[in-house]
Amino acid sequence: SLRSYTAKLESYHALLELATGLRARTKGAPATIYLVARKEQLKTAFGRDPKNIGGFYSATAGATAAISGRGDDWQPSEEILFHEYAHHFMFRYSALPYPPWYVEGFAEYVGTAEFKNDMAVLGGIPLSRAVSLVYGSSIPWKTLVTARSLVGMKGEAMGAFYAQSWLLTHYLLSDDARTEKLQKYLRAYVVEGKSDWPAFVEAFGLDEKALQAEIKQYQSRVIKRGIAAPPAKSDTITIEAMPASADQFLLPKLRADLQAPGVIEPVEAEPEAEAGENKDTKPPASAVEKVSQDQLMLARVRQKAAEYPGDAFAAKALASTEISFGDPNAGIAALDAVALNARDAEWQYLAGLARLALARKDDAKLETLLPEARRFFGASFKLDPDRYETLYAYYQSYEMEGERITPSILDVLLRAHALAPQVWDISGDAAVQLLNAGRGREAALILGV
Repeated sequence: SLRSYTAKLESYHALLELATGLRARTKGAPATIYLVARKEQLKTAFGRDPKNIGGFYSATAGATAAISGRGDDWQPSEEILFHEYAHHFMFRYSALPYPPWYVEGFAEYVGTAEFKNDMAVLGGIPLSRAVSLVYGSSIPWKTLVTARSLVGMKGEAMGAFYAQSWLLTHYLLSDDARTEKLQKYLRAYVVEGKSDWPAFVEAFGLDEKALQAEIKQYQSRVIKRGIAAPPAKSDTITIEAMPASADQFLLPKLRADLQAPGVIEPVEAEPEAEAGENKDTKPPASAVEKVSQDQLMLARVRQKAAEYPGDAFAAKALASTEISFGDPNAGIAALDAVALNARDAEWQYLAGLARLALARKDDAKLETLLPEARRFFGASFKLDPDRYETLYAYYQSYEMEGERITPSILDVLLRAHALAPQVWDISGDAAVQLLNAGRGREAALILGV
């Protein structure tokens, strides 16, 4: 049931806290979890053909979400969701630029968590990774450890990267002495920028040949780890029905929210390899697919929204989609057509965001549109002071003017960062503005240097 599934996810969160010792110092913005039954639904949220992925995690200035497949078309759905949620936990609780192999290896390691009464077991073998390790090709350990991105990896190389990252993480976390070396290595990676192969060799005392021998021997005797983890109480979970229109607009709205104007592409937990950079006049095939997919989605949302006149959820979905992929003026019209106004924080936020999008398109209207946007953001804040999207958009309305940010606006930006340290756009802007204000030590803490 939904209640028991949610309770298990709460138990999983508690397990991650116990296993890592990490806990949030301040209340933060939660990740919204989406479970989809079909590949087509995942495609809507992802923005293009998901091909071989079963879910993804994305944290942007417009939303934070984990999306997972659930049903017969997927590998064990809990494994997918646990993997994606592990990304949120890592970025939310530490927010440091860990090496890609550890980001994915950790998510794979904890993603197979099993719960039995008051115990949890970590370190189970993901079936797909076991197949890859036994029957698939491999990549050199030096290549894996020094990789700065997964972009460009294809086919078996991508599968090998995930499988070997899981195995290396498992090996390092299975022994206290190795775990201590791992923590020192990660600190050196983050703080000192030691991302090259010699730094790894220095940290663990293993060259590539020795590491290969160690890992090969360890692979034959992988050991699981048991942790006492009391089950979550399902009677504390509240379930509320969404409006009927959510069936039509929930996932298109998510896609649009993630692509709110001014944000970068989402941080994807399992990115599909992009086409190589095309140096001719044609853009990469994946970029063309994204544009056409988003435009098709916009057309569908416009058509369906007409079938739900006066529906608040449909209106906000249409507004968000117009702001991200269409005409912000049409987004404003969609919002004006429903009588929410001062009673809904998201309505106010979207009304401000539409004006921010219009201001980006026409510098001549900055003086008119930016104050209007701020009024809506201020109204949204009064209704929901913990909405990081509103706080960051409010900051952006001042940053767009090109003037030096005042201490009070910097405080707004820092509050947004405290609520959502997992969003790299916000973290980067916060660090830059702290440096501009002569607060280098605080900037260094944000960047982990």
